[in-house]
Amino acid sequence: MASTSTSLAPSAPGTPGPMYVDTQHEDLVHDAQLDYYGCKLATSSSDRTIKVYNVSETSYELSATLQGHEGPVWQLSWSHPKFGVILASCGFDGSVLIHRETRPRDWTLLHAARLLHESSVNGIAFCPH
Repeated sequence: MASTSTSLAPSAPGTPGPMYVDTQHEDLVHDAQLDYYGCKLATSSSDRTIKVYNVSETSYELSATLQGHEGPVWQLSWSHPKFGVILASCGFDGSVLIHRETRPRDWTLLHAARLLHESSVNGIAFCPH
């Protein structure tokens, strides 16, 4: 099992130093994105999963492991919070998945766009609100 970690660096002077997150992924981490408020961290990996963490200045806690991709997950994007807690992902399998947190720690697949592309989808982004 590969050990992968992501560093969350503080943005304001006087805050604690960097926080290293053991992502618990079994393969390479390709992307790590904080949500609008900086309270949730999502990571994507070649292990075909997305991990979502609740984070604070000094700690983090695994909240959910999202599955559904059939290959490495390349990139993630959080929507603006006025639309809810929504996370989009894209991957090598040519799919785009959109998940929503309906209750804390409870995620639902809103939409799976599969077979729209003949090859890998390498990037994804929500527009600003």
